[in-house]
Amino acid sequence: EAYALLLGLAGLLPANPDPAWSRETRDFVRTLWDGWWRQPADLKEHALAPSDWTLAGIRPANHPVRRLMAAAHLVFHLREIPENRQLLAEQPANFWTTHISWKTACTPTALVGEPRANAIATNLLVPFRAATGETKLDFGHLPIEPLNSVIRLTAHALFGPDHPPKIYRSALARQGLIQVFHDYLATRRLEELRTLV
Repeated sequence: EAYALLLGLAGLLPANPDPAWSRETRDFVRTLWDGWWRQPADLKEHALAPSDWTLAGIRPANHPVRRLMAAAHLVFHLREIPENRQLLAEQPANFWTTHISWKTACTPTALVGEPRANAIATNLLVPFRAATGETKLDFGHLPIEPLNSVIRLTAHALFGPDHPPKIYRSALARQGLIQVFHDYLATRRLEELRTLV
């Protein structure tokens, strides 16, 4: 139901079944439409149109219809599973774990890869749980998200070109550098930060 709602609001529910689709695909899409039709009319007014999306060049594994299934899974199970890593490692056994597109079946595959799952856990799940009052959060063992240009640029600006990479090995260090980037580098306030340090 959560997936049907997200797909409907995104305007990505297929309007007409393709004759080349398997029976499994047609049944799956029918189930999604059944869930979407039950939604109130005022909610449907906020749905995007398919033309609102630019989907050219998107790899099938990264297509929004697959990513929305991962989002529906996360939202549905957010409060049930105590460990962020466990939540992201557990993939729903459904259509999108065995299909890469509406037409193409594949060997079972994860909806979200480990680097992206780590970024979601660190940047979304942990802050959500902290904001809702959960007190048993282990900030010392956050999953480490992939190194990116923001982290590298901030470390270079703060510590110079010859800084040791061990400075940002931990998840907290990377989160700190990302925060410094947004608070000081992106706003051109680096000198203000240097006077504070």
